[in-house]
Amino acid sequence: MLDALIGLLEFSEHRPMLEMNDLIDRHILPVVQAVGIRWPGRMRYRDWFLIRGSRIARSPFSTSIALIAAALFSDDRQIRDLFHTQALLDHNAQIRWVAVQAVAVGWRDGPGTLPLLREWATDGHGDVRRVVVVEAVAVGWRDDPGTLPWLRERATDDTDGAVRWVAVQAVRQIERR
Repeated sequence: MLDALIGLLEFSEHRPMLEMNDLIDRHILPVVQAVGIRWPGRMRYRDWFLIRGSRIARSPFSTSIALIAAALFSDDRQIRDLFHTQALLDHNAQIRWVAVQAVAVGWRDGPGTLPLLREWATDGHGDVRRVVVVEAVAVGWRDDPGTLPWLRERATDDTDGAVRWVAVQAVRQIERR
């Protein structure tokens, strides 16, 4: 199955295919996330991801590609480190954005993930990554007692207007619950 998925992802690069995007996001990704590291033959995806998949930034499926890797290899330090490096240093904003999402989803239960994301959100780099980090913390850790105060701080004190706006929206959503 992973070979077929890799073929689909390769085929779809640079092709806007809304039906395929829906198929992957709504049906394939949840199955992969449910099975995770227990998926038989997962190393085939790892090999492809390290050689090719991690660099597909213009595909409408770049987020799915990364989230599949994060789900299959949440136990793999090399994959985690790759996402960390991409989130911080990659020259392509889309790859940085996707890498942040992969870290937030794939290592959500890791003891260092939330502090790392909070650090990334305040590191002074005014790029899309900081906005995505705030969104990821708001969604993934909405019930954490420190999230709402942290979001309020981002909403009032952050120097980036986009980060402040996302934080305000997140505070509103959490307070409405």
